[in-house]
Amino acid sequence: MADKKNGINKTFQDLKCIWMNSSVVDYKLCDKDFDCENCQFDKVIRNLAVDSKQKSLTGENPGSILDSLMKKVKDQVYGPKNIYLRSQLIVKHLFADTYYLGINPAILLFLDNINSVKDAGRQGYILKNQALFKVEGEWGYITFTSPMNFTLLDKLNLNAEDILSNKWFAIISIEQPEIESARITRDEWFSNQVNSLNLLSEYKLNTPKIGTTLMDGGVPIKNLNRFLGNTEYLKVLSKLLNE
Repeated sequence: MADKKNGINKTFQDLKCIWMNSSVVDYKLCDKDFDCENCQFDKVIRNLAVDSKQKSLTGENPGSILDSLMKKVKDQVYGPKNIYLRSQLIVKHLFADTYYLGINPAILLFLDNINSVKDAGRQGYILKNQALFKVEGEWGYITFTSPMNFTLLDKLNLNAEDILSNKWFAIISIEQPEIESARITRDEWFSNQVNSLNLLSEYKLNTPKIGTTLMDGGVPIKNLNRFLGNTEYLKVLSKLLNE
């Protein structure tokens, strides 16, 4: 009778490590008599499996969410054909005193989990500081206001998909002095870019103190608002809107 405990007459199949049998590793024969609890190789493989599962749940290291966003902010370029305005809006000249109206692409990078975009119902002549529309998400909402007086001629697109794809959402008529009073200079645009990067850097330095973890049953971290938490996320958006 074969003594399998001492390896007598054991076949190749008998010696396969459980991780080889399960196709986790290509080749590994057991030299611990299948005493997995005391096997260092088994511990290493199980730890790797846990790490892999954790990464799949979070999508990526939480800190890399900030790194990725910071890179996108750095890659933003000043578009000479656009006129950048306060309140994170932009216009583009069509003809005479007629312009397209849209959202500054810089703030679109920060918008996560948008559920809806609601029109404030304004028609005709729009006054400075009047609400134009509200962007709502699982984190709450922010309101975009007009930085100038203008006449609303036509609304083009006002839904989450079109807003996020950076489409113009209205055609307006505006006098040149109103544009000049609301526009930001090229230097101010670059200054805002630096401020955005500094803001993200501050959160990155404090990563251990903020964010949602999975250790206590939290949700997977996939975007900025879940990483910062709704309160901090709204603070970020508020700072950007008021630049």
